[in-house]
Amino acid sequence: METFDFTINSFLSFTNKGNDSSNLTELASHIMTNYCIYNGRYHYRPVEIEFYVYKKGEHEDRHVYPRIKNAKDIFFHYSGMDICFKTSENKDCLGGILIRALERDEDKQLFGGPLVCLNEVLNTAVLNTATGILIVKEEPVKEPKNAKPFGQRVGINALPNIEDIFYKKEYRFIRSNLNEKSTFGLRTTYNYSNQEFKEISNSYKLKRYTPKQ
Repeated sequence: METFDFTINSFLSFTNKGNDSSNLTELASHIMTNYCIYNGRYHYRPVEIEFYVYKKGEHEDRHVYPRIKNAKDIFFHYSGMDICFKTSENKDCLGGILIRALERDEDKQLFGGPLVCLNEVLNTAVLNTATGILIVKEEPVKEPKNAKPFGQRVGINALPNIEDIFYKKEYRFIRSNLNEKSTFGLRTTYNYSNQEFKEISNSYKLKRYTPKQ
C-alpha cells in the first residue's frame, strides 16, 4: 500500500482513485493492522472506524468537529474520540478517524461503541508526563487485519440549508471477522439494567450521551 501519513491529502488520494469504498477499505485495513492506541497500561486496536474529513473547496464534509491537531493526535469530543489527521496551517484541512470499537491486545477483549471505547481507555490509563495520557503507536500485528465496508456513518443526517452530499458517504468500516452484533452488543460490558440498555440503544444516534454511573 502507498504511504499514509495521516494528512488530509493522503486520505483524499484514496478517495480520488475512483471507488471510495474499495480504496478506503484498503486504508482501513492498513490502520487496523499497523496502529494501536496505548494508554500506558494497555494497547488497543481499532476494529471499527469512521472517517471524517474536511478540505475547503474539495471535500467539505461539515460533519467534522473543529480541531487544531497534529497527525495521530487523540481528539476527545461529544461523540467519542478520533485519531487525528494533521490540521493544515491555514486550518482549511482537518479531520480524523472516529473510533467505534476497539480490541485490547493483552486479552483480546472487545469494546463496542464510541463512548464505551473512550471510557475504557481513560479509566484504565496510566498518566505519562512525557507523552500524555494516550499515544498512537505504529506497531504492526503479525497477521494483517482485513477491513470491510460497513455502510454509512452512524447518526449522520443531512444538514439543513446547505447541499450536503457527505451524510450518505459510506465511510464506516469494520474488521472483516466482526459484525454489528459483535460490537453493538458489547455495551453490556458495563452491566446496565435492561431499561438502561434500552435507553442507551434509543439515544445511540444522539450527539451527546454520557453513560450512567
